[in-house]
Amino acid sequence: DFVEVENTSLGTLALLTVAEFSDGGPANSPILRYVTNTYNRLLNARSGLFEDYTTLPTTGAFCLRVVHTPAVGTLLAVANRQTAPYTPGGSLSVYDAESWLHRWNGTHFELLQTLGSDIGSVAEDFDAESGTSPSWARVAGLRGASDFTFFLDSDGESYLLIAQSVCDPMTNTSACKSTTQPMSAVLQWNPYEQRFGEVLAVTRDLHRAFQDKQVTALTATHHRSALRLPAGRIGRWTVLAGPGGLSRLVAASRDKGVRIFEFRFRVVSGLVGAVACASDVAGSTLYVAAELDRALTVLQIRARVDALGDLVSQLSPTEVFSEGA
Repeated sequence: DFVEVENTSLGTLALLTVAEFSDGGPANSPILRYVTNTYNRLLNARSGLFEDYTTLPTTGAFCLRVVHTPAVGTLLAVANRQTAPYTPGGSLSVYDAESWLHRWNGTHFELLQTLGSDIGSVAEDFDAESGTSPSWARVAGLRGASDFTFFLDSDGESYLLIAQSVCDPMTNTSACKSTTQPMSAVLQWNPYEQRFGEVLAVTRDLHRAFQDKQVTALTATHHRSALRLPAGRIGRWTVLAGPGGLSRLVAASRDKGVRIFEFRFRVVSGLVGAVACASDVAGSTLYVAAELDRALTVLQIRARVDALGDLVSQLSPTEVFSEGA
């Protein structure tokens, strides 16, 4: 990847990052600096060239992606895809390498976050309700992290799309057909924890709209939910702006073609100013009367899980009856 950054001593630096895959093993991935007015032997002119600036120790690095983000700063995302070459029919655990996020601090990229065991991965045939998969069990960490895409959604929140896939790069589609791909993770920047994590239930804009005040750190981080997308043997995510500012996530997959996901969330309404509630005789349905919303909301009492099978709620909204509707 290529990026320009401001160095506190040297001014503007033009940097080129190179991911050293090294057959899926340990290596040093170089970061090169473009030096102007330097003799270039290839062009036989003082046209400038790239010289060594620094290196990063990596493991099966598939991508070194750099991006400027308003909320986070200039980030360098290192996708360490695997720890060793994969043998067909062997263990997929070779793809369970930790990836890293670095942030430019004015002189160099320093470690901001390790994407490790706190971010789980599941197979595309994973059943969240039962927590089981016929192919491979849930693993702690990113399986097959191959690329990163950052985007700022219309709600002002920063998100990180992680392209996850297995099978070595030169393995053809038919040879990889029997291998179940991992689902790709979607993470959200948490300004209170200063890290990317699972998607938050309440954004700052939504909280201001509902409560007419700033969201607190406790409220923002109290409820979160894992979001995973079945993108197949994906190479990279692309984000397109749709009508009304709606983001569309586009996955270019070697086994499933192009998949497009609309990035939007269901918003529960009809609960502001709740003054009374009652359940049915069976205890399976809850009715909530809200004075400020002037609504009656019907919720089903049942466990709800996220994409990793973790419990996120005991209630599921089914219908809202409001005055004037």
